[in-house]
Amino acid sequence: MKTLVAYYSLKGHTKFVAETIANELGADLYEIKPQKKYSMLTALMASKSQIKKSVSPPIEEPNIEMNKYQEIIIGTPVWWGSFAPPVRSFVRKQDLSRKPVKLFCTYANNKGSAIENLKNFIGDRNIKSTKEFKIGGKGAKSLANDSNLDKEIRNWVKRK
Repeated sequence: MKTLVAYYSLKGHTKFVAETIANELGADLYEIKPQKKYSMLTALMASKSQIKKSVSPPIEEPNIEMNKYQEIIIGTPVWWGSFAPPVRSFVRKQDLSRKPVKLFCTYANNKGSAIENLKNFIGDRNIKSTKEFKIGGKGAKSLANDSNLDKEIRNWVKRK
């Protein structure tokens, strides 16, 4: 079964988890990229308003042949208790109605309702599995040495 792991990552945490999942599954990896890159300040300030208003910021046009994938895994960081606005933009551009979808998020302190909000946005009936990965205050580079996180990711992937 061909799988696509699509993710948005600002600080590299979600990217690390997405890459680990893709490597474990032999899946294709796709990074969701906003046309206007977020800085830490914009992520803190503008994204709060975007989330509240359900804004879909412009993203680079996905060049993905979705029909060749039987499964889609979508990853997002938690921003203001929800999923990152670029993920909303990606989902709006895709027809996920006939595909099993798995979701994951990364968070430092509070997972909020990110997964629940994303499930509702996509349509709960398509969601086959979800996972919240607590990253804590770790830098993205130190994640590679976190054997507990690595084990948690691999265990979730194995539960297909």
